[in-house]
Amino acid sequence: MKAVLFFTTNAGMKNEREKPFWELLFFFTLGLMIATWLLPLLYWNSLPDIIPTHFNGHGDVDGTGSKYFLFLIPFVGTGSYSLLVYLAKRPDLWHKYHISPFRSNRSTRGTALLLEVVGFLCATMFFFLQYMFIDAARIGRTPGYFWIFWIFIALFLVGLPLLMGFMTAAKRPNE
Repeated sequence: MKAVLFFTTNAGMKNEREKPFWELLFFFTLGLMIATWLLPLLYWNSLPDIIPTHFNGHGDVDGTGSKYFLFLIPFVGTGSYSLLVYLAKRPDLWHKYHISPFRSNRSTRGTALLLEVVGFLCATMFFFLQYMFIDAARIGRTPGYFWIFWIFIALFLVGLPLLMGFMTAAKRPNE
């Protein structure tokens, strides 16, 4: 069965050797999104009716709500990923300026790949949050691995701008 990539296409690949990595990333992202939907169902009977829904910067619970809140997380995660897919498939929405055909193809490919990485990071973050909310509800306190959340924040605030900078500064052939 041939994988269908939402973001990248065969034309977007520099060569066929890149394709398996992006297919693997897509399937891993898809698996994380499915797991985010399944987690509340797996733990539903062991959860209290009121669960933690928000943590402050120190990891202390400062918001609670119904356990039905756990279905909002995968809904928002799937919606975010769907929006990224839509944007990657519609470069006319974010390519409003005129550039040469060579740069247009290269820029479109680079942006689509960046959106794929962002989609993976979003799916990973929503899975982590879902698991953390469920674990906090089950053990009755903030899990000891709360600090991992700050790694996601750093990846989005520092890692993505760096990646975008590297993509922009990559050597460009003469036109």
